[in-house]
Amino acid sequence: MEIVLTRNLKEGDILAADLMDAYDTILLKKGIELSKGHILAIKSAGIYYVIVKSKNKVSSDSIKKLNAIKETMINVIPGFFDAIFGEDSSKIEEELYIVDDMVKYIVETGEINTSIFDLKEYDDYTYVHCVNTSIMATFLGIQLNLKPEELSSLALGAILHDIGKMKLSINILNKKEKLTIDEFNEIKNHTLNGELLLRNAGIKDKIVLDIVLQHHERIDGNGYPYGISGDEISIFAKIVSICDVFTALSANRSYRDRFNPNDAYEFILTKYNIMFDSYMVNTFKETFAIYPRGCKIRLSNGIEGSIISQNKGFPDRPIIKVYYDGGLKRAVKNYDLNLLDYINLTIVETLK
Repeated sequence: MEIVLTRNLKEGDILAADLMDAYDTILLKKGIELSKGHILAIKSAGIYYVIVKSKNKVSSDSIKKLNAIKETMINVIPGFFDAIFGEDSSKIEEELYIVDDMVKYIVETGEINTSIFDLKEYDDYTYVHCVNTSIMATFLGIQLNLKPEELSSLALGAILHDIGKMKLSINILNKKEKLTIDEFNEIKNHTLNGELLLRNAGIKDKIVLDIVLQHHERIDGNGYPYGISGDEISIFAKIVSICDVFTALSANRSYRDRFNPNDAYEFILTKYNIMFDSYMVNTFKETFAIYPRGCKIRLSNGIEGSIISQNKGFPDRPIIKVYYDGGLKRAVKNYDLNLLDYINLTIVETLK
């Protein structure tokens, strides 16, 4: 499937998901072939993006391009953060172009059938985490039908969400042992410190400030810094919160190895209505595949293959094209294996 700007819809495009308004009323059903009248109605309803069936196979070029943008962002962010610490408003404005470039590219290519695991890994956790969170939040924001200007603010807020941690001791951030109460309280202050930094640097965008301040608030009120809950939390902070946790679990840290994609995904689902808003979790499930098409995996019986399609509603049970049998210890003639038919098999590892 792919995301298409409403203005770029064409007669004959086929909806890949039910089209709903702000009140969750279905306007058009999945599978409908769009007519000129349908497109006019969609535009009149104020809908900015529509998910349609892809006419072409997903190209690796889109991932390469996104990785190129990501690499540029990682190179730019240190200077951007320095400008914020130095309260250099002209430099801050100068560096914002890369955020707009990323949002524009994701919207225009509409590659929603991707996942954070397709993106190239880098060594510097802090900057990479911020960029991965921003990319993921942008995909989620598109699925939530945010306005273009809201998407830009969301992407920027996601990049800056942990800027307050730049004031923390590296020894605390990378500590392998359990944190003391004082150390944990110091870490919790990064949300307050981050918002203050941005205000002092002249950043007034409420969406950005709310994200930085509230991304550790939890839907049940057990977050920080203020312990607010439910609708008291900005929707934009809710988006970044779920993406922040998922990307953090998916990365190697000094004190633990990265989670298996399925385990990271499962963690998000188990925190439904506890850490995360239920609607946000459901939208997350609809937006991201655990194992995207083309992803190479190993099963619990040693079989290796690549993902060729998904089983709707069963994100951890995709259909696989098998090319290697670990039991036989040799390549085999390709065949399709649907994990829904083999409940005793599980995916244990993603392969490069």
